[in-house]
Amino acid sequence: MIRPISEKFHDYRGYAGRIAGGVFHKGEKVMVLPSGFVTTLESIDFDEQEINEAFPPMSVTFRLSDDLDISRGDMIVRENNAPETGQDIEVMMCWMSEKPLLPA
Repeated sequence: MIRPISEKFHDYRGYAGRIAGGVFHKGEKVMVLPSGFVTTLESIDFDEQEINEAFPPMSVTFRLSDDLDISRGDMIVRENNAPETGQDIEVMMCWMSEKPLLPA
């Protein structure tokens, strides 16, 4: 979270990060994961300027319309593009050792 100590920006509260996928637009609904809270993307700041959209691999700051508790590791995703969650994974592994892989 970005909260500058300044008279000019006394109520600024932004969340900085790199866009990994998709395009985000100012004014659209976004969801915070893992909490599932939905809010509106109030503005997108890039290089000390407000922009209308952000896309990979830009590093930007989002300002949200609601005060939410967002921590390191949380994700901000488009409301209709939430990733699937689960406990199972499928892996293709290439074993590069001369010793055999032990399944345990």
